Parts: sequence; C-alpha cells; structure tokens
Amino acid sequence: MFEHDRITAKPAETPVPVALTPEERQWLREHPTFSVAAFPIDPFSIVDGDNITGYMPELIGAIAAQVGIEPRFVPRTLRETMEQLQQGTLDATTTVIQTPERDVFLAFSEESYPVTFGVFARAERTDLSDFQSLKGQTLASYPGYGLNSLFQQYLPDNPIVLAATWKGCCVWWRRARRM
Repeated sequence: MFEHDRITAKPAETPVPVALTPEERQWLREHPTFSVAAFPIDPFSIVDGDNITGYMPELIGAIAAQVGIEPRFVPRTLRETMEQLQQGTLDATTTVIQTPERDVFLAFSEESYPVTFGVFARAERTDLSDFQSLKGQTLASYPGYGLNSLFQQYLPDNPIVLAATWKGCCVWWRRARRM
C-alpha cells in the first residue's frame, strides 16, 4: 500500500468521533460546504479544468466527512489563492508553505505529508549543496512561492526569473540543462 493510501484510508475507514460543542455543530449545519483553492502541484493537487483530484482533495474530503461537511474545490493560481484568502472569498487551501507573512491571515494545520526542499542543479554542479551555496546563482521561481521571501532575505543579489507556475520552472530547468 502506498503511503498516500494508508494516510487517506485511516480517516475514511476508521472515523474517530469528533467532539464538537453545540455551537460548532450548529455552525456546521449552517455551513455544509466550504471552498478550498487548488492549484496544480502533482500529485498533491491535480487540476484538469474544474476536475480536481490528488492526495490533498482525498485527504480533505475524508476529514470533512467526519464532521458532515463537504469541500468544494476550486481551481486557482497560487497568486489568486493568496489574494482571495486574504480577502475572505475563499475558506481554505492546501500545499502552501508556512511563512511569517502567511501566518498573519492563515491558520496552518499540522503537516499531513513530510516535505523536504531540494536544490535542483546540473549534475556537474556538485558545489551546490545548501541555501548559501546558491549565492550569486540565477534562481527560477514562480509568483507566490513560499521561499521567495527567503530568497529576497538571504540571497538579495541573486537574479530571479519568474515562471507563471512551478511547472514553468521545470521547463526552464530542462532547457538550461541542454545548454
């Protein structure tokens, strides 16, 4: 069984009673659905038009079912997601990096899936091993990415090229490899 299946199966197959106050139960009755922004980060959120699948939609759906509410997933870009969460026109999102800036307007859950960050570089670049070793290098990123503020803070002189999405960063990386 894949780790994904094990994690999502537990809430769905062995629901744990959730202790709710009368006020919380009333609020849930009045709000049977909630909006969840999803932007494409395979395999966590796979966006195909209005069809959204993946690890996070399954996990959120299983957890929401325990208290009798239903998530309504809406496709958004990361930038749209952050703007609409700040404006209060979206209820939740998934797969965002916790930063001090986001702590101001978001409440973060415990990590549901262990994620580590890596540096992707050409195979011959064995000198790039940590954040500081990126000093002076051109970085590829995309608007709204959680590490952008860290790039600005710790690598202020590095050139940063922005792709529209994380997939665009991968396209640039593949092109750079061929050079």
